[in-house]
Amino acid sequence: MPANGEYFTVGESIMYEIHFTNHCDYFVSDIAIKDPLLSGGKDEALDVIGVLWGGGIHRQYVVTEEDAAAGVVTNTATAEWTDPETGEAQFAASNTVVTPVGFGENGNGIVLTKRGEGEPGVNGGPNGDLQIVITVRPH
Repeated sequence: MPANGEYFTVGESIMYEIHFTNHCDYFVSDIAIKDPLLSGGKDEALDVIGVLWGGGIHRQYVVTEEDAAAGVVTNTATAEWTDPETGEAQFAASNTVVTPVGFGENGNGIVLTKRGEGEPGVNGGPNGDLQIVITVRPH
């Protein structure tokens, strides 16, 4: 659950549970669970489940500034295994999960106000104040 109750912000972790269930009439083993988001864009197994009927793994993903700028994190995992009867490679994709993300209120930043020397309302504020926003984002 996001700290603000609505969406995840930069530096927060999204927890994923990737679960494989075998609905076939035969046992399968050595199921390679892949997830490009959680493996840094690589096409390699996060884990190999050796269970016959199913199993799962838990992983976390830390929201980046690029994710926040995009507004969402999209994730789809896959499972790959070999059919024990035919020897053929099998593949199944999960549902696609879209998680809302953002920078948070006021860009997760603080607002500093510097007194302006201009006329009221001229330099950005009612009293001629300049408003400067400094954004701090965790890494």
